[in-house]
Amino acid sequence: MPRVVTNSEDVFLEICIPTYNRSSKLKRLLTILESELGAISVDVHIRITISNNHSSDNTQEMLQNHSFRHNILVRTNSENLGPLRNIWGLYETAKAKYIWLLSDDDIPKKGSLSKIIDALVRFEPTVLTFEFEQPIGSSARNHGNTTGIEEITDMHEAIPNILVLAKMSKYIVKAENLQNALIRVNHLKDTGYGWLAVILEIINMSEVKKVIVYHEFLARCDEDFGNLCDGFSPQFWDDYLLLLDHEIVINNCPEYARKYKYRHYPYVVGMNYGVLAGLTNCSNLSPFRENGKKIPFHTSYFRDPFAMFQWICLRLDVPAWRVIYRISIYAREFARELKKRLFASDEKA
Repeated sequence: MPRVVTNSEDVFLEICIPTYNRSSKLKRLLTILESELGAISVDVHIRITISNNHSSDNTQEMLQNHSFRHNILVRTNSENLGPLRNIWGLYETAKAKYIWLLSDDDIPKKGSLSKIIDALVRFEPTVLTFEFEQPIGSSARNHGNTTGIEEITDMHEAIPNILVLAKMSKYIVKAENLQNALIRVNHLKDTGYGWLAVILEIINMSEVKKVIVYHEFLARCDEDFGNLCDGFSPQFWDDYLLLLDHEIVINNCPEYARKYKYRHYPYVVGMNYGVLAGLTNCSNLSPFRENGKKIPFHTSYFRDPFAMFQWICLRLDVPAWRVIYRISIYAREFARELKKRLFASDEKA
């Protein structure tokens, strides 16, 4: 059975949870973790650390009254540092062999924690990542069509598996080089994907590089996924491009980075259009409207008629239509699935 500790004992896995004004969601997550810990058979030390980003709701009261309160280490910021600095601070204070940054509104599936720990003990990876369930209607971004547990030591194959669907909760990282990695990518701490740059740097610094992909949906987003863009600026999407310039990506996957950058521009147009079309709830649309007027033209729009149409609407400040966004998503998914099937047919032939 695992032992949950709150001090600096030899900790195998530290589950780090950044939170702000999500008392009910955090309570749900802690209740799930409490249940999950009871199903683990491996004898390891686990710590659950919460960084409360100066919440103004009843988060602190909820934590004091939760049945799991004696097994949680809580740090409360004296002021709201913003989500990115709150996440970075958890990296800076984490002290364990493995670190799992877990969003307070994500939902681990039954048995997930036991499977994660078993895989960490068995393979001792640099990074473990798994399939994450997005809401119905989202673009499917899985780790290929493989099943089971995949061990990858070739970084040409591993890095695309790290970069696909950059969802914070789907990574568990070995912390051996964590503090040095934080120093080396400190210039990215205030960017939207600074936390993922840390993971790339940890892999880059590791003598033995091993990525484990658990081809199973071990967590999912909750029903309020549509609020994703609230509080973020459009710059958040472009920050992803900074990852493609990381040393380990350039050295191992230059062609992948080139193709991803090419596809990035229609993606940004679609996301900006989707926010203005009301597909995601956002209390302040002004930054997205102004950003839409400034998005430069890119040749990739010629291969995506919907992106071209959306780009024109954004530049001319024409009201966005929800139906256009929905059609574009389904059209891209259909084209992607058709391409996969045609490729599979060619291989059989």
